Amino acid sequence: MCGIVGMVSPSPLPEGWGEDLQKMNRALTHRGPDDFGYFWEGPALAKPLQTLDAQARPRAAFGHRRLSILDLSEAARQPMVREKGKIFLAYNGEIYNFRELREELTKGGAVFQTASDTEVFLEAYRAWGIQCVEKLRGIFAFALADLRKNRVFLARDHLGVKPLYYTRRSGLFYFASELKAFLTIKHFEADADFDALRQYLQFLWIPGEQTGLKNIFKLEPATLLTFDLNTGETSQSTYWSPFDCRGERQAGGLPALRENLARAVREELVSDVPLGAFLSGGLDSSLVVALMQKTHQTFSIGYRKEDLAFDIVPDDLPFARQVSRALQIPHQEILLSPNVGELLPKVVWHLDEPLGDPAAVSSYLICEAAKKNGLTVMLSGMGGDELFAGYPRQKALVYAQYFRKMPKLFTQTIQCLSDSLPGAGKSRRAKWGRSLKKFLKGMDGDSLQHYIAMESYFLPTEHPALLAGDGPWQNGAGGTEATHQKITNKINGLSPIAPLRQALLLDLVTYLPCLNLAYTDKTSMANGIEVRVPFLDIELVRLALQQAPDRLLRWRRGKLEGKWLLKKAAEPFLPSRIIWRKKAGFGAPVRSWLRGGLREMQRELLGANGLGKRGWFQKPAILKLQEEFFSGKEDHALKIWMLMSLELWTRQYIDR
Repeated sequence: MCGIVGMVSPSPLPEGWGEDLQKMNRALTHRGPDDFGYFWEGPALAKPLQTLDAQARPRAAFGHRRLSILDLSEAARQPMVREKGKIFLAYNGEIYNFRELREELTKGGAVFQTASDTEVFLEAYRAWGIQCVEKLRGIFAFALADLRKNRVFLARDHLGVKPLYYTRRSGLFYFASELKAFLTIKHFEADADFDALRQYLQFLWIPGEQTGLKNIFKLEPATLLTFDLNTGETSQSTYWSPFDCRGERQAGGLPALRENLARAVREELVSDVPLGAFLSGGLDSSLVVALMQKTHQTFSIGYRKEDLAFDIVPDDLPFARQVSRALQIPHQEILLSPNVGELLPKVVWHLDEPLGDPAAVSSYLICEAAKKNGLTVMLSGMGGDELFAGYPRQKALVYAQYFRKMPKLFTQTIQCLSDSLPGAGKSRRAKWGRSLKKFLKGMDGDSLQHYIAMESYFLPTEHPALLAGDGPWQNGAGGTEATHQKITNKINGLSPIAPLRQALLLDLVTYLPCLNLAYTDKTSMANGIEVRVPFLDIELVRLALQQAPDRLLRWRRGKLEGKWLLKKAAEPFLPSRIIWRKKAGFGAPVRSWLRGGLREMQRELLGANGLGKRGWFQKPAILKLQEEFFSGKEDHALKIWMLMSLELWTRQYIDR
């Protein structure tokens, strides 16, 4: 993995461009601590440079930070150059089918100088043009300049595993693997995008191309952006869409699933540096570890009992221990006791965008531990829930179809029951209360509207009581609806498909890339760790999208069982008690943290010297959240965490 930066213009770059490019590149040192390089329009060379020519006035200039994974030699340095400097590539990621592409290209006459997948990508472009991106199977974000055609191309992988941001300022087009690189540009101003922040308040994260800062965008997954060096105009196109994978297979899925998952894991084990895996003891990570078929170090994390005093975070360590013993693999357990007050600002800085999921802290800590143990590459089970219906809200969507058919008296009784149950605490009644309240949100809408409501924290209907009426929000009122409306319109425009399939498509293009993959990339690369995700192999994704809903969710012992097909696929590899254990999410003990070490910090961040002085929120609404949470009346932990993260992000990215 690496970090890439660059600047492009139809006219020669202004004086001082080299200093800005160097600062942008240095801002991503954590993504590529092993090496760095630059290339720009002008030098008739075949290799990157480590010093910039201050007198040059190119139209395109790239920078690269390298985390060496494949071919550790200097020959694999980036930006990689061909055609005497007329083509150059800055690339972040891994191409897992690079060996078969290399063989195909060699038969066509290509001559290779390195063993890297970067060179395979570059030769694929020379042979097949930018359409070569459709042949790539892997995780990537890249910038490629072809001065012969006066074009610069940017693209991200199919699911958005690797990030890429861009912006226009003073006639220049900038791009970077992380948004923070833009803040190093001389005279760069960053202003809050309140349309985007409305979405953050609803979801904990920002869907679509927005980032929280005005006129700074993330390139969306499976998107190709073309910059015309003649005119300065840009255009975008998608080279793949999950909406096109609509056929449903009633049979033949199980053997193909096992075969594709085994192949994906096998391909993602290729590395010239130490490699390991995350192991939670859940189905997804355990299956990945079982299919690795080699002795690799695995890691699990847990929290101290005192950190779980007020929380419902499951203890994964006993299950991970069972898996490691059954598979006879090396395993390390890490009991965490972080100073969250010091850690949270650091994690918020690395996340780039407002992202209010405390799981990001756990992700940062386990990646930090893996790095300290000498590892550079880690395999993860991420993606299994989104593809094979593993989340409780996906089951709830199916239960809702039955609920809507019940007599009105019954549904009204359930609503009254929900109102009477406690919303906070660890008791069974409190857990039922939280689940029921979440289930009933948005029930008066259609299936997709209900699903979006279940994913929401501050619903749009709650915004008038939360947001300051005379604040900046009045000029940003349509973002939440616009982003999801565009996607739901697309889903509804497909030939009739089951509500579960609609929900899975929605998660695949919003929740997965904008939350889970976003925090995984940022927290892992903050520690110089590359995380690979076999479940998101594009062939495996295509296969999962073609499965009928009743092969994903199925009734078992009187209740819906999620990931049915994946669990059946796992039977030859894992003990039954692991396959059929209750779903446990990946999170952090945020409730205990807020009542303990973060209590004073949240008071300061949300008080008169924090959010209170910005004029964004109504003070009584914030006080009510705090009072209800600390009195034990309602579980507002994630809402408070979200607002704390927003204030920290604003201080670091806007106030500066």
